[in-house]
Amino acid sequence: MKKVFLGIILAGAVSTAFAQKSEVAEAKKAWGITQFMLQNQQSPLDKKLESIKTGLAHTDKAIADEKSKVMPQAWSYRALFASSAAIIDSVNLENAEANLKIAQEALEQAKKLDTKGSEKDNIAMAETNVINAVRNGGVIAYNKKDYKRAYEKFVAATVINPQDTAMYLNAGIAARNIEDYPGMITQFKKV
Repeated sequence: MKKVFLGIILAGAVSTAFAQKSEVAEAKKAWGITQFMLQNQQSPLDKKLESIKTGLAHTDKAIADEKSKVMPQAWSYRALFASSAAIIDSVNLENAEANLKIAQEALEQAKKLDTKGSEKDNIAMAETNVINAVRNGGVIAYNKKDYKRAYEKFVAATVINPQDTAMYLNAGIAARNIEDYPGMITQFKKV
């Protein structure tokens, strides 16, 4: 009787651990599908965003579990999904901004947990996506003549990537449009 009871407990523990690791595996599969959709110009925006949402749901489950929340893959895939949403969602800027924050938090966790460097490629890709999302946010805001938001985004882009001199120039132009002349001078000097 004790052997049966112990066997049931052990099987339950193994299946719980496997279930959470399978969420990371499902996120990895979902990322492959999402990448295909993102590269396919024929895929409509809503389908791409739905694919991203599905992948994020898998990472939500993975990071909610005590055993899998310490897996760097759970966080790197979360960063990939969220940063991709931040780039492509040009319709709902609040959603893009929320996904950008999720991506930045996930990147921080992934870097902290990835002591072996197994997720360095995913982390690098997510970092590039974050930079591009911030940059795109500035361009979208500028095109909508929201120069204050554009200035904030361009300055944020320079903080993330100080070597990108084009963002200093863009920040200076946006500052001029909101008549922030000290900010304009500061940004132009950095160019």
